[in-house]
Amino acid sequence: MMIQLAGWQQSRRVVILRRLLKENLIAIREEKGQLEFAFVDRRQTKVYEYAVLVTDISEGILSVAQLYRDRADAENGFDEIKNQWGWGGYTTRGLARCRLSAREPT
Repeated sequence: MMIQLAGWQQSRRVVILRRLLKENLIAIREEKGQLEFAFVDRRQTKVYEYAVLVTDISEGILSVAQLYRDRADAENGFDEIKNQWGWGGYTTRGLARCRLSAREPT
């Protein structure tokens, strides 16, 4: 499927992935203003996880899905550096300064 949203210069491809979940889930629903847990029983219904990818890549669906999984794996390292190490605002263009800041204390 192709879409072109307002403000986009060109249309882009939309890939929708669906995966059957094999485990029971806990869903939160609101009933009479009160939040409660509801267990989804896989014997009664099939539960799917959906992912919607917007891309300009013309590869096959399985290749696009793998590329996005690989991208997420690569970005996890940067997320850890920013959020767990507290480098969210850290920027420098000097490689020597970067290496000095990143080394472990001795």
